[in-house]
Formats: sequence, structure tokens, C-alpha cells
Amino acid sequence: MLIEAMVAILVFSLGVLGLVGLQATSLQHISDAKYRIDAANLTEQLISQMWSENHATATLAAKYASANGKSAAGYAAWAARVTSALPGASGHAPSVAVEADGADASRSTVTVVVYWQPPGSAKTHNYTAVSRIR
Repeated sequence: MLIEAMVAILVFSLGVLGLVGLQATSLQHISDAKYRIDAANLTEQLISQMWSENHATATLAAKYASANGKSAAGYAAWAARVTSALPGASGHAPSVAVEADGADASRSTVTVVVYWQPPGSAKTHNYTAVSRIR
């Protein structure tokens, strides 16, 4: 009878350990989803800002292209929000590329890439959005 009780406790303990592992994995997936949603929201904020501006490719590139760095006022302010909102984003600056969409100077294709690194992870995640602004 004592052996049966010990086996029952062992089986119960393995079940509890399995539930704890499942809970930890669930929390990790929830955190990953939250960071992905935050990155998508930040990207959409920038693209919305671009839509409300002058649509000329040169104007958008001067104000928002990451290649211009700190001199691009719109990019610098947005990049600061990204850095404060996502973990590990300070080590990987977001990139914004503005390219002409055909011969029309009022049409642009914008590619935005946001990077983050979840706490305790060595892997860097990214979110990429491509939008045509006309």
C-alpha cells in the first residue's frame, strides 16, 4: 500500500510539473504576442503620420528616412518611442526606407522594420511593414 501511495504521488507530481511548464510556455507566447502587437502599432503610427504629411517622396525621405538619422525629425521622435516601448530595441535601431513608386513624385513606397529582443532571449525579433503612400 505504501508503494502504491508513492507511485500515486510521483504521477501527481509529474502532472503538476507538466502544468507548470505549460504555464511558463504560455506566458512566453503571450509576451511575444504583446511585443509583436506593440511593434505593429508603432509601425502603423509612423505610416499614419506619413499619410497625413505631404506625399512627395523627397519630403517623406527628408523627414522620416532612417538613413538621415537624427536630422530626420519625424524619424528621431518615432525611434525614441520605439526604444522606450520595446525591450532590447535600443541595440537595434528601427529602419525606415522611403522610395519613389514609379515616375510620379507624389507616390512613395515605405518599408518600416522594427527590432526588439525579449528579456532572457538571445534571438532578435523583427516586424516589417511595407506601405504605398499616394
